[in-house]
Amino acid sequence: MKYSIITPSYDQPVKARRCIESLLAQPHLDWELIFINDSPSVDYSQVRNLVSSDDRITYIENDQNRGSNFSRNKGLQKISQDVDYVIFLDDDDWLASDSLADLQILLQKHDFPDWLVSNRARSSGVPLTQIKKDLRNKSISYWWSYLIKKNITGDATHCISRKSLERDNPLFSKQVKNGEEWYFFSQISPRFIYEPINSSLTDGYSSEGLNQKMQTTYCQNTFLLWREKRNLKIFAYLLLRSVRCTQRKKL
Repeated sequence: MKYSIITPSYDQPVKARRCIESLLAQPHLDWELIFINDSPSVDYSQVRNLVSSDDRITYIENDQNRGSNFSRNKGLQKISQDVDYVIFLDDDDWLASDSLADLQILLQKHDFPDWLVSNRARSSGVPLTQIKKDLRNKSISYWWSYLIKKNITGDATHCISRKSLERDNPLFSKQVKNGEEWYFFSQISPRFIYEPINSSLTDGYSSEGLNQKMQTTYCQNTFLLWREKRNLKIFAYLLLRSVRCTQRKKL
């Protein structure tokens, strides 16, 4: 099974190197990395030197700071045809030991679903992904259980089949430059499988890697997404979010 890892990076060459090294250390060898440098004015020579010796890695440098969503969309366009699953890995995160091999076992267990969700955890092993009830081994509705009821909250690791991406042709928001990943996930398979393994690790949320001048707020992003509503579900969810944002502004 072949994975495609898509990693945009902004002004964090040291953490980006750690991210790449975690992939190079995986016993599972069938993968590709599409690395997008979104800060061309920053010295990324240590990253370029690391990736230059491995032909599984594609290094891309944007002409200027474009935002993480623009970079992820560019990465999606570079996925190889023989890839089975795609994983989005931020530059300040890294893969747990044997993560790719463990994911393959779980994907096979569930007969290779379109979408598998697992934990993003702190380096101590404490999951950042929070589960309100036992959802293991169940087909979970993204709209109802994830977005509306919020039975799963916090960052997670998403492993998505290439055939699902080809079928639905989803893209990250063009209006929102950083964040609002739910908009992308709402365009792919309506259901996913959850497995409580810690597949990616992090030091915790850090704003230092956010794209330049892209630190828009939760409410600002919601109103930007009004311009990109594509169906009734997205329209309804944005309407609910807009009401919540308006209420928060009044407080």
